[in-house]
Amino acid sequence: MSETPTYWNNYYTGTTSWASVQNTNLFGSPSPNGDWTTVIQKALTNSTYSTIYFPTRPYIVTNTINVGGAVQQVLGLGSQIQVYPGLAFANSANPKPVFYFKTPSAGYTMLILRIFP
Repeated sequence: MSETPTYWNNYYTGTTSWASVQNTNLFGSPSPNGDWTTVIQKALTNSTYSTIYFPTRPYIVTNTINVGGAVQQVLGLGSQIQVYPGLAFANSANPKPVFYFKTPSAGYTMLILRIFP
């Protein structure tokens, strides 16, 4: 375990490499029942943005989210990830993670701030 890095992507120069998980043009829309799993998955693995942020609100997920790609920061802004108690997370004998972190690209550290369960 190492100390939290003091990295802030474009903190002083703007937010040109930031994207909101709610940007439907980039990542699509949640399902009609309010499931954000596919949207969040696309944002955290298929994005060319280095910072993905979650505007404050609850986000329902129904399966494991793989985190990787170009993302270096995930900013929760006080958001809540709500796990839907469906089939993906129902087996207490073989629990699945909500987030699975792939090895970040060489030289990068991932920073996650203010996302609450």
